[in-house]
Amino acid sequence: EIRLSLVGSEMCIRDRIKAVFFDIDGTLVSFKTHVVPKSTLHAIELLKKKGIKVFIATGRHRRSINNLGDLEFDGYVTLNGGYVFAGKDDVIYKHSIPDKDIEALVRYQEKEGEFPCAFVQEDEIFMNYTDKAVNDVFHLLNFPAPPIRPIEDIYGKTVYQLIAFFTAEQEKRIMKVLSHCESTRWNPLFTDIVPLGSSKRVGIDKMLEHYHIGLDAVSYTHLRAH
Repeated sequence: EIRLSLVGSEMCIRDRIKAVFFDIDGTLVSFKTHVVPKSTLHAIELLKKKGIKVFIATGRHRRSINNLGDLEFDGYVTLNGGYVFAGKDDVIYKHSIPDKDIEALVRYQEKEGEFPCAFVQEDEIFMNYTDKAVNDVFHLLNFPAPPIRPIEDIYGKTVYQLIAFFTAEQEKRIMKVLSHCESTRWNPLFTDIVPLGSSKRVGIDKMLEHYHIGLDAVSYTHLRAH
């Protein structure tokens, strides 16, 4: 087995492991420094030398992965499993939010009241508007601020994820409108909304199928950075 130092924690890789999946925010990258620590860089290089494939599994959009420096991975599970690609751009799986849910969300915002929301498409992200909470979160994550556009611009577009800025109490009411979606909240200020059945686990399974790797030969790290 191999013992590795990752972001202030120790990770043990058994001899039979053929693939390791890493989350980004709070795992590979600290919320304080926004960079990958040298110890983690060394750990990943050691895995590669051992012939172990290394992958990313994140809620981020591929264009928002801006904090990994020169690190290269064998594949990326992005948008909480909704968009998966091997290598740099070989897309092997996509799962989008149904159009009817997007239309329902726009109607809700028009009739019941607006809230900041990022619409995540294949090649871009835009928001209907921002406020202090949005700016605070983007600062925390060192996340590039998306452009602002009218919410109606999303009609006819394929959406893979929503980043919705509302409270947990508001979530109960709003999610009733998005009947084919589920919320994956990990922060009190916002939640990632994905299509039903979409998850990092599903995305990981698609990646393993592509590379012909069994689940028993996989390690998934979700170690919080300090």
